[in-house]
Amino acid sequence: MHIESSPMENQTISKANISDDINAYVFIQTDCGCLDTVLSETKNIEQVMSTAVISGNYDVLIKVNVRRLEDLFKVSEKIKMIKGISQATTHIIEKEIINCSS
Repeated sequence: MHIESSPMENQTISKANISDDINAYVFIQTDCGCLDTVLSETKNIEQVMSTAVISGNYDVLIKVNVRRLEDLFKVSEKIKMIKGISQATTHIIEKEIINCSS
């Protein structure tokens, strides 16, 4: 009898999601020529965990970590106020799976 392992066996749920913290992605569109300013300003926000320059409909993807939903609202508003951001959309991470097979 052969039993195949589940693809989920090599993956774990992010520890940040196991705690009471809230993680979210903020997708950002920047005005032309403002990318460096946006990157510089967002790196100074304490709740920003990572920042990526991406292609497609958005220019920047930011991952944030907060304790409460109210904190997420405040961080989102702070990000939206940065000069050079034309649009910012926040998406709460409900479950995050990290691939541990490597």
